[in-house]
Amino acid sequence: EWLISRTSRSKPHRRLKHTRRRKTMTTTSYRWDRTRTMRGDTRDKERRKRGRKEKEEKRIRQKKKRRKRRIRRENQKIRRRTRRINPVCL
Repeated sequence: EWLISRTSRSKPHRRLKHTRRRKTMTTTSYRWDRTRTMRGDTRDKERRKRGRKEKEEKRIRQKKKRRKRRIRRENQKIRRRTRRINPVCL
C-alpha cells in the first residue's frame, strides 16, 4: 500500500507505508494492520474530531433556536387571537 507523504503533497513522491505484520492463526494469510505512526496524521485526526464535535454542537444550537422561534411564533398567534376579544371590555 502506498502513502503520499505529508511533506511532499505537491510533489508526487510516494513512499511505502510503515506496515507491521499482525500475527494471525493461519500462516498463509497476512493481515496488514492500518496503523499510522506519523505524528502529523494523528494531529489531523484530532483536528477532524474537534471539527466534528463543533459541527455537532452548532447543529444542536440551531435546533434549539428553531424550537424557540417556533414556540414564540405560536405564542404570538395565541396572543393576537385573545387580544381581539377582550372579555374585560365587553
